[in-house]
Amino acid sequence: MGKVLNSYLPYVMERSVAIKEENKVVKLYTLGNLSGEYNRVWGSTDLDHPSTFETLAMDSKLKEDLLNDLNRFVKRRKFYKELTSLWSNSELRRLLFSTKNKSILVIEDIDCSIEFQTNKQENDQGENQLTSRGLLNFIDGLQSSCGDERIIVFTTNHEDRLDPSLLRSRRMDLDIHISYCTPCGFLASNYLGVSNHSLFTEVEKLIREVKLTPAGIAEELMKSEDANIALEGLIEFLKRVKCWRTEMKNQTIAEIQEIGRDEEDIYDRSPKAWRQS
Repeated sequence: MGKVLNSYLPYVMERSVAIKEENKVVKLYTLGNLSGEYNRVWGSTDLDHPSTFETLAMDSKLKEDLLNDLNRFVKRRKFYKELTSLWSNSELRRLLFSTKNKSILVIEDIDCSIEFQTNKQENDQGENQLTSRGLLNFIDGLQSSCGDERIIVFTTNHEDRLDPSLLRSRRMDLDIHISYCTPCGFLASNYLGVSNHSLFTEVEKLIREVKLTPAGIAEELMKSEDANIALEGLIEFLKRVKCWRTEMKNQTIAEIQEIGRDEEDIYDRSPKAWRQS
């Protein structure tokens, strides 16, 4: 009997967990009708996407910090369970109750999703509007109210528009600024299947000088499956952008000197001109 309890049953439990992990299907959920029942709030589909952390066009140090923070979060379930807060927004509370353990909730463009109001305005609206105060309660009560290992992600292109209380120290566990492409985010292996090439040095030098998004770099790399042609094309493209910006800067300085206009107003030109040159 002792052998069964001390050896066989633990082995069965261990294998059960392993089999569940092997058969696990990652789901992508989108918000549906809030007026329905809990199990109908979210619509789902299987998420079969090839992207991993290794294939993210992201600075290697930021990527390492993000992974470390996620690992720390998973290991600190007991700590997060001890955090408590009251709820104030019924819709956010309902959404949270309808999510499962080990889930990731993403709110995109938070500056466009939340109505930032004064306390009086929020009291007048009641719980019929998504407000910054409701969001703060949602964040603070996330782990203590229901479930474990939920990760919530907010994105914004306009941090200056956010309520200062959202940016307070430790309000968010990790703040990541994803800006222009860096040499670390230049993932030629994703698009061309090469991890080393004689042109990499020149490409990386130009990437440091020319500030472009990872999407802009990827668009050029996808124009040819031949690594030599794609990289040569990328180099020419980066040189054109660099030249165009230099010309625009010189033109801007000349215009300022001539008519005394504000530099920022003049320099705000469409980058589409890069591709027309």
